Amino acid sequence: PEDWKMEYNKSEQYFETLRGIINLEKTLLIFKGNDTYPGSLEKLTWATIDVWWIVYDGGLLLLLPYILSKNRVWRYGTRLRLFAVITNPSIVASEVTSAITKHLRKVRISATVTAVDFTTTSIVNDMRINRSSNVEVISNYYKSKSSRHKKSPSFSNHRTVEEVFVDLLPENLPEMKNIPKVFSETSQATDVSTNITERSEPRLETAAYFNRMVKIFSNEARLVVTNMPLIDDSTDSIEFFSYVEAMSDGIDNMLLVRGAGEEVITTYG
Repeated sequence: PEDWKMEYNKSEQYFETLRGIINLEKTLLIFKGNDTYPGSLEKLTWATIDVWWIVYDGGLLLLLPYILSKNRVWRYGTRLRLFAVITNPSIVASEVTSAITKHLRKVRISATVTAVDFTTTSIVNDMRINRSSNVEVISNYYKSKSSRHKKSPSFSNHRTVEEVFVDLLPENLPEMKNIPKVFSETSQATDVSTNITERSEPRLETAAYFNRMVKIFSNEARLVVTNMPLIDDSTDSIEFFSYVEAMSDGIDNMLLVRGAGEEVITTYG
């Protein structure tokens, strides 16, 4: 709700409804938009739907934009673009984008894939309950492998991009490269306007960083689709709404998705 800061009781009731839906292990969607979102009678001749993939929770984050792009409003000229959020500094970006592209081809979803560097942020911890280190997860995986045989991706609840496609990555993971280092003093990020005040709280700094990256890469997107921040027993309404506000500030239309974790895309050969 837009007035969540002023109407505490209203926002608290809304938040507890969200928490209840998640506790029931149901899929949850939150749309934050304005009048730039196309109406049911419009026919877009050129548009992009941008998917920012942070964690995998059943494939809904990929499936929903694809289905929407086939709707009569969007189907005449909509392109899908997937931005893979990389959180492990040992991963080679080109290997991840290649693995995702192969997966999309198997499930017959046409989309461009771009890797974006989030290795200095805590964004994974903000999206899932499992707080274990991505580096440790992948390191342990390779230590336990008994052969070099490559299998199809291993999917499970709320895994990062690199964890999902670990089976398709090289045995020896070199230093990360080829990921746009756009957020620096000399980068184009300095040219992107944002009215988010820099905050001392690490979680809100991460949300603000995400917001800046979206404004850089998806400034012309008609819709941005991404993961919904984690709601667990320790999360309160103020924390959640502050995070969502920071990550979506100045973005016209954003859809937050929290899948139930059950597989919705089943063509993995």
